[in-house]
Amino acid sequence: MGILFSAGNFSQSRSTLATASFRLRYLFFLLAFSLFLIPEVSGQCSPDVTDPEIFSNNIDVYLNGSGLATIVPADVDNGSFDVCGVLTLSLDITSFTCSDIGNNPVRLTGVDGSGSTYNGKEIYPITGTSMWSSLTGKTKSVHTDEEMIGYELAGSSAIFQGNYKLVINPKTKGTGEWELYDISIDPSEMHNLVDEMPELVVSLKEGYAKYEEDNGVVPVPADYDVLKQLVKNIESGRSH
Repeated sequence: MGILFSAGNFSQSRSTLATASFRLRYLFFLLAFSLFLIPEVSGQCSPDVTDPEIFSNNIDVYLNGSGLATIVPADVDNGSFDVCGVLTLSLDITSFTCSDIGNNPVRLTGVDGSGSTYNGKEIYPITGTSMWSSLTGKTKSVHTDEEMIGYELAGSSAIFQGNYKLVINPKTKGTGEWELYDISIDPSEMHNLVDEMPELVVSLKEGYAKYEEDNGVVPVPADYDVLKQLVKNIESGRSH
């Protein structure tokens, strides 16, 4: 019983992110059709500004007697390399069962070994959630129902979890109070659920507090007026 794995010629995840050279490479194998987006090798190694080159193979994998199969990066790698140092490869999916029989897109990722600093400054890890599982049909959405996603702009703050959005707008452009909406059925945010779901409100407030702490969000003054600030910015020749 075989499983055909389509291994995507996918990405580099460079540690020298301060050079703004982080890019994603996708390769989708759909039947006999393939689209290659391959980076060019350029730049110098001191500092390391050269992207890794990631190449992959399609492979056939067979289930064992227990109906299981596993793969490692070397199984799908097709000569990936980094001209400036050691390249570490990884796969997003390594284990498969009978339910996976057929074509299975697999993401091969390469991280170069240029370290965790650039020009003496710390390189911070990338945050967020990969869209790969959603793009390849493995999941219905990018984020799970348990994941909380914070947001803040010009004094307006919000946090999302599943279908719900907890939001607060300053009194200069809103109520100044937290409001809760089920945006899957109320995208216009007309039915405030704060009084109906107090436990969820508490949980989302805690999630937003963590988002503020993790991202260094600085609250605006209580009398902040985004329109007045915009006029000031225009008069002073600033865009924001």
